[in-house]
Amino acid sequence: MNMLAAIQLIPALQIIFTTEIEFIEDSFRELSSEQYEIFRHKHGQNQERIFEIVPIERTAIERTAEKVTLELSIVTDSERQQLFQGVRFIHHCTESDGLSPETTFHDRLKYLRKKLPPVFLSVPSA
Repeated sequence: MNMLAAIQLIPALQIIFTTEIEFIEDSFRELSSEQYEIFRHKHGQNQERIFEIVPIERTAIERTAEKVTLELSIVTDSERQQLFQGVRFIHHCTESDGLSPETTFHDRLKYLRKKLPPVFLSVPSA
């Protein structure tokens, strides 16, 4: 993988290094019809499919006696594809450097933290 491709993956790699999640198909669940309706009302129309990131815990943003409103961690289908590419990039880089295919994902991240520039490793604070 060339450096330009790696630069394009920076947002996905930042999420991967921050969450330490090895994203697979089961890491995502497409929004339900009701969730799509809420999303459209809040953010407007989006042509892409929208997915919840399942391993990231939902955050309660409002609690009342009648209801609890949860905030989901969501991504568009193109962002989801970038996360998959980021995971492949991590596997490719570590295996190219001689790590065994059986190396855990956590160990791969630990190894790359020493090699990659800081911009790849964490999501910038707002």
